[in-house]
Amino acid sequence: MRVGIPMMKCSLNPSQQVNKQTGKRSKTCGVKSAWEEMNDERLGRDPTIDKKMTHMNVWMEGSSDMDVEEIIKQEIERINLERKAHGKRALRSDTVSCIAIVEKPNMSYMENLNYEERKQFLYTSHEEISKLISEWNPNWKIIASVQHHDEFGGLSAHNHTLVMVSTIDKDGLPSMKAKSEFNLKFFTFINKNYSVHMQSRGYEVEHVRTFDQLSDEEKLERKLHPEDHGVDAYIYKQKKQKELEQSIKDLEIKQASLSDELEKTVIEITQAPDLKSYTTILNENESLKSELALKDRIIEKLKTEIESLKLKMESWKNTFTEISHKAGAKLMSLFGYDVHESVRNDYPQADILEKFNSMQKGMREYDPSCFRVIPDKQNEGKFCIVYKNKSNQYETLENNILNRRIAENKIKEMKHHFKLHAQTIEHKIK
Repeated sequence: MRVGIPMMKCSLNPSQQVNKQTGKRSKTCGVKSAWEEMNDERLGRDPTIDKKMTHMNVWMEGSSDMDVEEIIKQEIERINLERKAHGKRALRSDTVSCIAIVEKPNMSYMENLNYEERKQFLYTSHEEISKLISEWNPNWKIIASVQHHDEFGGLSAHNHTLVMVSTIDKDGLPSMKAKSEFNLKFFTFINKNYSVHMQSRGYEVEHVRTFDQLSDEEKLERKLHPEDHGVDAYIYKQKKQKELEQSIKDLEIKQASLSDELEKTVIEITQAPDLKSYTTILNENESLKSELALKDRIIEKLKTEIESLKLKMESWKNTFTEISHKAGAKLMSLFGYDVHESVRNDYPQADILEKFNSMQKGMREYDPSCFRVIPDKQNEGKFCIVYKNKSNQYETLENNILNRRIAENKIKEMKHHFKLHAQTIEHKIK
């Protein structure tokens, strides 16, 4: 598992000076901007921030309602008063007064943890980073530190910390010398020691190798494919979002197919004769239709927790299988379903069969060999099963059957079910 630790310099008044060689402005961030993105206002540019989840963030040091700018301003004023009292120059107005540090575990690790496990990991990470900062410079002070659990549906959970970089200069006077202390040596110190500290706490965090530790092949690979290395969190999550969007489209297609299949099942079951006898089955199918009506909201939820749709689909499948288990292979095949692979019971459960047989009392008065298959006049291209009643009039037993073969198979099954196994069925009901 890897943990990225990006850092950024911050100033109350960032320099607007342009580098003559590169033509670029200073990369120092404004304290105000850094704080607005960090606190519960969450005014950052990241579109994956979900403010409905911000209440899940955990403040480890400080609080969201702090006036960070005022705290830093007072510290700078204190330093300037002491320096002036000793005849020294005050700090520059654009001095780097604090640094923002992010401890960001890779999402592939965090998505396998629950909320409490993520919190515990980030607490441990904060404790070890605090030790390393104090070891590097005891005068540096953590102003605020928070766990963010409201980005990318919680999968991008990370720590965000602001550290005020007060220090003591060679004359023993207070100062802020980020230029001399916030440098490559500091990055190397953090990268080399952080993984060791976390491993001692039981987390398998990979060691971070600096560029000078890479092999020639690895250095060449990074130069040829810079887009795969050093990508900031915002760009990385954009890339991840596109991958998830494609996954969602694929799942939408799969869900649509499943929806059609379930809808057809509902239609065929609800068109069975004497519908009131199937109250149990209908209730189960109404539940399925209700879930389908929520598919749009399910898809939206998938953008943050894509696994939930897979679970829903599996639930639909299991629910329909349970209906099949209750109804049994014999009863389900009566309606044209081939369920020999998914249904364990050859016959329906007793309560289902009792209802079914109570409905069939009238039907048993007629020999199934008298049933006929004729075209369905009310549904073009479909077929129906008819029989002669006691008044020698034809009545429809079932209509809207897809084709003649299915209708004939149903008659065949009824003959087999009601004649050859009558004694066996009655025994199972008892």
